[in-house]
Amino acid sequence: MVRRVQPRPNEVLLLERRLEGQRTTTHPDSTVDEHFLISSIDTILKVRGLSYKQIEDGVTEGANDGGIDAVYTFLDGHLLEDEKLPFD
Repeated sequence: MVRRVQPRPNEVLLLERRLEGQRTTTHPDSTVDEHFLISSIDTILKVRGLSYKQIEDGVTEGANDGGIDAVYTFLDGHLLEDEKLPFD
């Protein structure tokens, strides 16, 4: 029995093309999966106005992360960030 390949809907093709265009512009060294994660976080937190650096800093993806891909903590609507203190 021959399986027929279903054509991908136009919406999927447009999304893939848009994501690839963004990836080559903003994160050319990232993989497709890495950029999809960053783009997804950016979309979800768009109202917060985070920079790409802030988004990348919250990514926790890796071994033993319990399935959590990113963490962001907000206090009174402001992102809490680690500040590096200079050592004497």
